Amino acid sequence: MSFTLNYNTQKCENITINGKPIDPEKVYTIATNSYMASGGDGYKIFKKAMDKYDTSAFQRDAVIEYIIKLGGMLKPEPKERIKLIMGKAEADFIMDLAA
Repeated sequence: MSFTLNYNTQKCENITINGKPIDPEKVYTIATNSYMASGGDGYKIFKKAMDKYDTSAFQRDAVIEYIIKLGGMLKPEPKERIKLIMGKAEADFIMDLAA
């Protein structure tokens, strides 16, 4: 998945999955934590999900299990999946955080 966050238009743009634009007629399955699934962090749209399934698993445990399944070694690689388009105010804010 890749996308552009455009702070100027306040929209998420150029959303693709496996290099293909999302299809507004298709139903997609997502995985998230219970906080976001219940609308936290402004993700109110998740509250309208057609089907919900809560594994009750902690993210920490799922990540540990996945790392073990991979043999205990990870090799993170940047994919440049997220592009940001910012105005001056957002850029200044990020620079202040980095300072």
